[in-house]
Amino acid sequence: MIPNRRSFNLRAACLLLGLSSPAVFACGGYGTLLTPAHDAFFGDPAQREAAIATLRAAGPQGLALLMSNTDVVAACMRPNPTDEQRRWRDAIDAVAMAKDAYVSGLYWHTDLDAAKALAAAEGKPILSLRMLGRLNEDFSCANSRFFRTALYANQEIADYLRDNFVLHWQSVRPAPRVTIDFGDGRVMERTLTGNSAHYVLTSDGRVVDVFPGLYGPEAFLEMLRAANSGARSVMAGDDSTQAYQARALVALEQRLRSDLAAVGIPQPPTGVVRAVAFQSSAELPDAVAAERVTVGKRAAEITIAEAVAPPLPAAPNAVAASQLTFAKDRAESEVVADASGTGQVRAPAIANADQAGRLTTAKFLAESELTLLTPREDARTLQSPGALALDTLIKSLDDDAWSRIAALRPSQLDERSRNLVLCKVSADSAGCRGIRTPKRAKSVRANWTTAQFERSLAMDTVRNDYAIRRVVLRALSQDPRSPDVDELNAEVYAELFLTPDSDPWLGLLPDDVYVALDNDGIKRR
Repeated sequence: MIPNRRSFNLRAACLLLGLSSPAVFACGGYGTLLTPAHDAFFGDPAQREAAIATLRAAGPQGLALLMSNTDVVAACMRPNPTDEQRRWRDAIDAVAMAKDAYVSGLYWHTDLDAAKALAAAEGKPILSLRMLGRLNEDFSCANSRFFRTALYANQEIADYLRDNFVLHWQSVRPAPRVTIDFGDGRVMERTLTGNSAHYVLTSDGRVVDVFPGLYGPEAFLEMLRAANSGARSVMAGDDSTQAYQARALVALEQRLRSDLAAVGIPQPPTGVVRAVAFQSSAELPDAVAAERVTVGKRAAEITIAEAVAPPLPAAPNAVAASQLTFAKDRAESEVVADASGTGQVRAPAIANADQAGRLTTAKFLAESELTLLTPREDARTLQSPGALALDTLIKSLDDDAWSRIAALRPSQLDERSRNLVLCKVSADSAGCRGIRTPKRAKSVRANWTTAQFERSLAMDTVRNDYAIRRVVLRALSQDPRSPDVDELNAEVYAELFLTPDSDPWLGLLPDDVYVALDNDGIKRR
């Protein structure tokens, strides 16, 4: 069906926005947006640019009006879009300030103060995403791309976010990017490293909960519901952030113990959790380490990073960080692995990307000293044999144990997410050779990709929840300072994601590695 260029009817559009018939003619505000909503899709370039700016300034209502053209939105969902359909996708994404918003229909603020103002006016908490790169660009860090596919595109999650949260994203730094030219006209582009975290905030910006890294849709929605309820109680004055965080920690550790029992792993004794507080790290992890902070992300990015900076066993860095999660690790490991191309194994004084990329979450927690686990001198420390035993057990789990735990919490993409995977995969892969039609090849590859991605999601869910989120909740629940979200995020990136602000090269430029290139192959644009 070809979208109707005259399909913006005032009555129909306002009804789709939830307005009653009398309100349709009473609210001139929506009427003034009808022309921009038309021009954003069907105007000339100058009209489209002006219309997108107008709709963006109108906030979530501007995006909702644009999405009310159901014929256009349906056309955007096709796996092989025409140039015109790509322009329609771009218009929706520009108004939403998020890539693939033509699927999610979610409006994102990029100004936290504006998000706070709207949250206060509507009595909603804020979901603030911190990431490498930008959410409105294709080449943001791998986990943020996975969020757009597995989480925001999910029908139930998108509806829940739209109804219950004000959404905000902020870039921590650009995502490192690599282009591989095969010399025959074929070019591959990937990101090298980076991770993302969601923070649930009250309308005035207090941190309620943290979701570090990638989660499956079922787990993410469950956490959203709990954090939404908790944040609203805090905003109403019926609860405190620390009390919520302490309860969330108890619930998380109860589930962890239940999962351990279910897979036959002996239980450590129970006990009181110890108090911790944040402090800065003495050593700086970097980019070949930060790459493996998730498992699925690592597959998308790691092998290139390893070529740029080879593994450095002595300290974590950007190849190490890439392996901290499973989906991220699969996405990045091939990229990070080749980043330096020297084949040398050196251990510089500062940890870097190659080393971080090789660590799984369990191995990383077992071998690295995280300052989040180290109490400051002024922090209260409670004796907690049970909690310490649980920490030790988590650090000792191998990949097989994590796989068995992950099997208890399977992750499945919904129909919209599966369709988005189909839209994005290429049929030009070794496994698809011999399949006659490109359409069939894309479908086969999407099925393979989805099955593997779902397994990675399940692994990331349990690792991020039990090995990372548990650490952050413990620190927050025992720290009376209630750290600012920017302060907390800096700690998370430096200590858990292994990508500190203090290392601009993310460990990809070690001091003692010779690459035989002028100026080490470094150029400034």
